[in-house]
Amino acid sequence: MCFYYNLSKMAQRYKERAQNNEVLRKMDLVNGFTFPEMPVIVNSNMSLIHWGLIPFWAKDDGIKKYTLNARAETLFEKPSFKNSIFSKRCIVPASG
Repeated sequence: MCFYYNLSKMAQRYKERAQNNEVLRKMDLVNGFTFPEMPVIVNSNMSLIHWGLIPFWAKDDGIKKYTLNARAETLFEKPSFKNSIFSKRCIVPASG
């Protein structure tokens, strides 16, 4: 996720995966650093998840502002991501 997120154009496409209408509420230009609830697809189901990675070893949730974005080049090396990259995956639908 970058700094801003948009889902407004994708709502109709994912309507059948949503468990309720609240999941696909209109989302125009949401700031990622407000750590909003975002719709994600896990195991063919769409639900709202609070955005922000908090590694198991973190003492508090303050680290999530540093783990909002990841670089593909170092994803398998950084302690924040390397344990999650293999087992904790989801699809984040976005139109912008």
